[in-house]
Amino acid sequence: MALPSLLALAKHFHITEREIAHRWPDGQWDDAAWEDCTFTAAVELARICWRTSIPANHVEVEKLRDVAGVRPTGGSNTYDARRGMLRRYGWGGSYPISGFSALWSALKPGYAALSQGTMAFPFGHRLRRWSPWFNGRHAVLIARPFALDKVWWCDPLAPTGTAYRGEWVTKAELKAYVDRLTRYGGRHIFARIKVPATTTTTTVQKWSVVIHDRTSLYSKINGTKIGTISGATYTCTRTKVSGVWWYRIVAGLRIGQAFKAGPTMTAKML
Repeated sequence: MALPSLLALAKHFHITEREIAHRWPDGQWDDAAWEDCTFTAAVELARICWRTSIPANHVEVEKLRDVAGVRPTGGSNTYDARRGMLRRYGWGGSYPISGFSALWSALKPGYAALSQGTMAFPFGHRLRRWSPWFNGRHAVLIARPFALDKVWWCDPLAPTGTAYRGEWVTKAELKAYVDRLTRYGGRHIFARIKVPATTTTTTVQKWSVVIHDRTSLYSKINGTKIGTISGATYTCTRTKVSGVWWYRIVAGLRIGQAFKAGPTMTAKML
């Protein structure tokens, strides 16, 4: 199963749970906390085990969370994720299982899982590099393409816009991650990796941004300032550059021009 599994992982796209505060299309307020790890891992699991045409972006993560009946803020669990997948995709993977022994037995070569655990690795451990001070409950995507004592681990805490698509984690590291949460109800959903039958595409997330007050306008992201704008609405994409969120206008007369995210505006996902 190694080669087909590797082909599926080659089609894998990392999705981040990182976000800024915004409103959902139905008006619900979503704060800036990174709290979508379970649903992010669920979308990634569904993409490599069920249908690669599922969009690989945070909009899809929030749609899955919404259809599961979970509010935009706060934690969630694998039962929530499975309920959402069944409702949105007609597929939910396995019923949630508990404990490392059960997880490893389910992770036969060619299988993947949404796995819950804790990030209580020693400070400075490489798996904590995306959020060094975080050592709490978490959920990640794992896949085992080979009959070896290691898995492919994709962490929702990692940002997009980098070369990160996951990394190898030893069986011992996975066990440490899982064991710390098992006593408190950590669960896992597993499924067989499906060989992609079609070319994977991604959907670009777009935003409707209302400018309420004077905002600097640039020729492009990180470009030259060309003036100011106010009292206008633009359709944009969003990109983080050197720690700063930028909106790039993608419709109308100002296509290609950009402005920085700030308190003078309201953004809504399209």
